[in-house]
Amino acid sequence: MPSYVYIQNNVQSLSLSVDTDLAPGTYSLLTPTAPAAQTTRVLTVNRDVGITSGQVFWLALWFSLGAARCRMHINLLGTPTSSDMSGVLRVDLLGHSFSTQTVEDTGTFELPRLIGLTAFNGTPLNFRGTLTRSRTPLESFDDFTVNLTPN
Repeated sequence: MPSYVYIQNNVQSLSLSVDTDLAPGTYSLLTPTAPAAQTTRVLTVNRDVGITSGQVFWLALWFSLGAARCRMHINLLGTPTSSDMSGVLRVDLLGHSFSTQTVEDTGTFELPRLIGLTAFNGTPLNFRGTLTRSRTPLESFDDFTVNLTPN
């Protein structure tokens, strides 16, 4: 079964791109944009194929908000039956980096509050971000949701 990444986007429309070391066919960018004011399923990862037991694979979903370059990073550790998945939301702004803690279990993790309240070199970060990992009742794999809201 696949795992999905959603963007709950309450800011501006986003352009998306993916970097990965996963084999083609193991993942799919479902749309190149995440429209504003909606939740969009943007990425799928098939954790049943192409993941070798004992190997670590990664996938990064990139987008920009103003001067901030953002990355939702997923690590997949191959197991005999599928993979263990963890994720982190990271923001780079004018040489400063902020990230949520690594999300290995279900729950919501917010970027440090400092990021929403501080401006660097006069450039404020005009959004807040959280990363949520959830297990859908009818599926056996976890999904991630990146939530972006105005600051």
